[in-house]
Amino acid sequence: QAAQVTVTGSASQTPALTPGQVAQAVVISAGKAGENVDIQLAGRVITIQAGVDLQRGQTLELQRTDAGASDKVALKLLSVAAVTSVMPNFRPGQTLLAEVIKLLPQQSILLALPQAGKLPVPLELDISRLNSSFKPGQQLLLQILGNAPLSVALKTPNPNLSENLISQQRRLLPFVFAQPPQLQNVINSLPDLRTMTPVQNALSQLWQNIRETQTVQQSANLQQAIQQSGVFLERQLMQPNPVISGDFKANLLKLAAALEGQIRQTANGQINAQNLPVEIRNA
Repeated sequence: QAAQVTVTGSASQTPALTPGQVAQAVVISAGKAGENVDIQLAGRVITIQAGVDLQRGQTLELQRTDAGASDKVALKLLSVAAVTSVMPNFRPGQTLLAEVIKLLPQQSILLALPQAGKLPVPLELDISRLNSSFKPGQQLLLQILGNAPLSVALKTPNPNLSENLISQQRRLLPFVFAQPPQLQNVINSLPDLRTMTPVQNALSQLWQNIRETQTVQQSANLQQAIQQSGVFLERQLMQPNPVISGDFKANLLKLAAALEGQIRQTANGQINAQNLPVEIRNA
């Protein structure tokens, strides 16, 4: 039976679920009905109060029921699955990446072991014989020493610089090769571009200063791109009356101002949804 769930915390601390969205969560600390219980939902640990008893390892199906306008998130409990044995089949010598979820009493910590395409598995470890301190969110390498009983060694990942760079590159590559939104539909939906000199100039300046992947493979162009970005750009902006043509944000703001001026001129100074081109209104 569906039951309301109280989330103890603000919306900013809760995973970004859209109103009406249904998501699965796993219980990581047990509790009686009405008690505070920790769950892992969409990769984040939150504390809830439910009207039913919950056991560690149970899978919950939750739905966001608020409109998203307030600071509080309202969730509805749709179903509670029975506890099943989801512990991975550990092999001695195996190394797993784990995340510290919570510090427990009696010198124990609660870890989450990620699974491909599945909810993470909670694992409680006794750290009373360790001389280390841990904090929630910390990443650890879990090396399996034996499984009867389970015995592990904990290590802190220490990736070298090249591994970090490769990881960042893999994360950013989809953005690099993603096709930029086409501006042609927006241009076509506005009046004749030849009568829009401010927009034409701002658009040309923006477009001419966007570097493609092939361009920055040349050392001179790469150096110029670096000089017009990040802290290098900030240093130039601190100088009195800086003249910078490649400031993407500034060029984008100039184009926005030119478009707004043109729209106001077309709409006799009045802007509302009906006056805007379809592409802009939809965006």
